[in-house]
Amino acid sequence: TTVLGMFTNPTDKLSVFLFGSGPIARSVIECLDFRFADRIEEIVVRGRSREGLEALMADIAGCTTIPVIPASDTTRLPFCRFVITATNARTPLFDDCALHRRAISLHLGGDEVPETYLQRALRSGLVVCDDVATVSRRNSQSIALHFSRRGFSLEQIGPLIGVAELSGSGD
Repeated sequence: TTVLGMFTNPTDKLSVFLFGSGPIARSVIECLDFRFADRIEEIVVRGRSREGLEALMADIAGCTTIPVIPASDTTRLPFCRFVITATNARTPLFDDCALHRRAISLHLGGDEVPETYLQRALRSGLVVCDDVATVSRRNSQSIALHFSRRGFSLEQIGPLIGVAELSGSGD
């Protein structure tokens, strides 16, 4: 909820695309419903398996005021301005060109973001980590892996190219 609160206008109404159907996804839905029910039009959820998605839908039935819509593909992705990856995927979950042009993305899991998206975000967007050193040392998320595959670390290069920390001061 911190990212949505910090990087969107309080009057914006938007849709969310959530990749993942496990316990983290459930917590994301609950937090978004608690804090932003008046701003979120829908949460579209795509899980790795139909069974996992069905279990999540059954688990949250009647517990949210935001409509939660199960998805078997990424057809709704271009219409969602907030994209959350709550998986431990080892391959990209979407194509860069499929994102809304003003999408904000929050990556909570693995190596799930396409290289073209990372390059574009690093060149022309704003990239923020909760803690650069921790993400770099863990080296399991797309942004850290982007640098380590080139023989560098996020901790070395990130601050030089403007990767910010969520806990940092300023706007």
